[in-house]
Amino acid sequence: MNCIVANSRAIRELLDGADFSIDSCDHYLAKLRQQMQGLMRDLLTGRVRVANPNTKNSQ
Repeated sequence: MNCIVANSRAIRELLDGADFSIDSCDHYLAKLRQQMQGLMRDLLTGRVRVANPNTKNSQ
């Protein structure tokens, strides 16, 4: 019976670690999405311009 309890605790600790990793990834993904939305807004409003690498500089 004691072996079953120890195995259950080990499994619980493993799953808790996996939950923490998933939560961390979700938080990071939310930050990336927020950053992407800001960058897209800047591009669409013309606040940031994208340089065309195929054009020559006139400098």
